[in-house]
Amino acid sequence: YRDRQLIEACIIAQLADHSASCAVTKAKVGDRIVLLHKKHLVQKVAADKPQQTSSIVLYQTAQTTTFEKIVYQATPKSKAKRVAAVKDVQKVQASLGHQTWVASGSRTFHQENANLSLYKAPIGASGFSTTVDLSTYYWTAAPTDQRFRQGASMQLYAWQLSLDYASQENSVRASLGRIRPWEIPGVSSLDGGYFSLAVLPNLRTGIYGGLRPDVVSLEPSLEHWETGVFVDHSIYQNQNMTMDQQLRVSYLDGSSDSSAVELEHLLQAHLFQFVSAYIQSKFQLLGTGGFSFDETRADAWITPMDLFKIRLGGRFIEHQDAQSAFLQDNRSRRADTSVYYQVHPLFELAMHAGLIKETGGDGKQRVFIGPEVHSPELFGSKGGMTVGHQQEWGWTQGHSTFIRPSYDIYHNVNLASQISYTHELQSNSTYDEWLGSIFISSQLSKLLRSSLSFYTRIGGQVTGFGGQVSLTGSI
Repeated sequence: YRDRQLIEACIIAQLADHSASCAVTKAKVGDRIVLLHKKHLVQKVAADKPQQTSSIVLYQTAQTTTFEKIVYQATPKSKAKRVAAVKDVQKVQASLGHQTWVASGSRTFHQENANLSLYKAPIGASGFSTTVDLSTYYWTAAPTDQRFRQGASMQLYAWQLSLDYASQENSVRASLGRIRPWEIPGVSSLDGGYFSLAVLPNLRTGIYGGLRPDVVSLEPSLEHWETGVFVDHSIYQNQNMTMDQQLRVSYLDGSSDSSAVELEHLLQAHLFQFVSAYIQSKFQLLGTGGFSFDETRADAWITPMDLFKIRLGGRFIEHQDAQSAFLQDNRSRRADTSVYYQVHPLFELAMHAGLIKETGGDGKQRVFIGPEVHSPELFGSKGGMTVGHQQEWGWTQGHSTFIRPSYDIYHNVNLASQISYTHELQSNSTYDEWLGSIFISSQLSKLLRSSLSFYTRIGGQVTGFGGQVSLTGSI
């Protein structure tokens, strides 16, 4: 799922029901950032009060858990031009592309794709607007082992298609259609509507209801419906500290699950620019098993000094409905951490570690730890390099090492490559694999972009080579 919100002159796109900060520094094309919270000092930017930050576009693809950020437009110096820049972010975005995959020992795959995105385009001066976010894919030749929607050569995904309303003072908000209600924790997409009212300057409450679309195709479905009430509350806010919470109480009913009453709560805080954290929990109040604690997620960024930062994360899954279980993990506990230290203007050291243990399914366990060295400006303004190593124990045992350089070889032409070695033990079989890949992207013109990639595998379970080429035009 994706959602777009205009936040601090940024557009946020998300695949999770929690996400969020677009506060970045030194942004440049190709940078990547992981968004962790739903609202990071989030206030919708009024056209006459734009923030003093660069306007950037953030979007996510379904194959990765990171957000790719692209500089959209530098902040103009004059107030009039800043206003125009913020308004410009809301214009229509459209793209048309073609991709071809070639692999040894397999046939060639072709895909055409088109995307259309229109964020809250005003309808006259009535307070009404419309939001459209559509993607379509057509496989002229599709892989036979396609995981989702096998045999569907034409695939249309309606991420959002809604009629929205906001009063002049923003005290009343409503939306109808295929909605993405970011004010409601845990509700990622719904065919229905919602209505919210600002009862206090720092408190908004509302009601919502509708049908959940199919989790794979996003097609309308009559299997699951829900309705409920929600609260969006700014508990405390000043220059140095903010604390916000969101709460929903919902009644859910579906053909594959028994009916239930759910409560989900999101609490997030930002303290003195040093700590940014959230915790999101879901409970079942009434249902087949009575009261139960279903899931909680927590994440925190701690920055005790400019050159040093720590990320702590955890996830506890005890119970999932049928739709969530189809796409997510089994019942499990997960804890992970990352530590970053800028040892030199050119070099940043990082250490990643984590523990994952399934309490359902096969009861598997995984432990991993590994260092990385980042140098995004090792080659000056032309590019940089990342080197890393990871050791694993548990259901997958072994280690892997990689080196990942990138370089602007020509004006608007970027080359990125990766060489990695993996030694792994799976199901009592050991294999060693070398993987090499090259990715070349080029901004051919203001509206046209191309990419070309090659890879080869030596050893391991699969040996061979392949490539991909794509051409995308956008406005």
